[in-house]
Amino acid sequence: MGEWRFDSPVRPARPLWDAVLVERLVGGGAVVVIRAHHAIADGVRAIQMMATLLDLEPSPPSPPPRPDVNDAPTVLSPDIAQVLRAAGRAWVTNPLQMGALASSVFGASLHPMRAVADTTSYVRSALRTVDRAHAEPSKLLSGRSSSRRFMTLEVSLDAMKATAKANAVTVNDVYLTGLLGGMRRYHEAFDLEAADVALALPINIGGTNQHEAGNHISAAIIPGPASIADPAERLRTVHELVTARRAEPGLRALDRLAPTLRQVPARVAIAVMGAHARRVDLQASNLVGPPCPVYLAGEKVERMYGFGPLPGIPAMAVLVSYGGVCTIGLTLDPAAVTDTVLFARCVADAFDELLDDAVNIPTGDAKTVAQASENSELRDADQ
Repeated sequence: MGEWRFDSPVRPARPLWDAVLVERLVGGGAVVVIRAHHAIADGVRAIQMMATLLDLEPSPPSPPPRPDVNDAPTVLSPDIAQVLRAAGRAWVTNPLQMGALASSVFGASLHPMRAVADTTSYVRSALRTVDRAHAEPSKLLSGRSSSRRFMTLEVSLDAMKATAKANAVTVNDVYLTGLLGGMRRYHEAFDLEAADVALALPINIGGTNQHEAGNHISAAIIPGPASIADPAERLRTVHELVTARRAEPGLRALDRLAPTLRQVPARVAIAVMGAHARRVDLQASNLVGPPCPVYLAGEKVERMYGFGPLPGIPAMAVLVSYGGVCTIGLTLDPAAVTDTVLFARCVADAFDELLDDAVNIPTGDAKTVAQASENSELRDADQ
């Protein structure tokens, strides 16, 4: 095959995903690199789509043959068909939202003043979900480029769960707190005072009624408390901030505006993404992998790593939990994060500090992570 690059554009005439098999690795084994356009799947849906590729046993039975299904010819002219597709797209892709919209319009016609008050309250809630408060962009991370550096870190899932349980928070709260601790340590390594970080996080709003393909996430921003030195206090603050964002009624605003936003010209969309990138220094996703061992072509999958996109921000982190291990993939812009090895080491040390802080756990109930310099696996690779 010819040269393949992560940053090569996906061809519109081809499927919006591709895969590359890398064999003959040092120590044996192989790596399958799967790239999917964000238009067909967010992180949660990507994990679901993996179920069609992976097996639950080394030698599964052959699937039944697929029936031949021919596309039924249409008698409509191309122009009429295009109009009908455009008019019905929203109903086909999200009938529940369109039904709610119709109900809202009818209710507003009966109670206009109440509708204005409700709309104002909803808009304010939507704005709060992306409020970074006092967290200003870091001058240390101000550089931008088209280069990427990908690094991975592994953390014990048992240790993450134990720390979450001991502090009455979620594993995601522990994850975000560790990342913020890494940002704090990275700034201190340059003799800079640690400040709060504008942290963007996707929140799954798909539920069980959404089809699997596509994006069903909303974006939220919190002023990540990297300025707090004590990891336990930082963890509690993160929990409070994330809980408040999840409870906002306006959290679904972006999803409800999606049919309209799809019609926005590309240059406007690029400008909006640029504005978002200037407001955020760190973005983090948390994906729950398969709860049991899975296989590909008869071989057990040992690890899953998330290689997140970098939409003009300094750092993107993706956690994937599978097989008792949380892998954390760090996609970094080397123009912003000038010492990527140091950054990853700071994140690893922050997790060690945070997980060792779970002092209320009885001996034997959890296994904390050893020092990153000794046992934590840290990998570095150019994109």
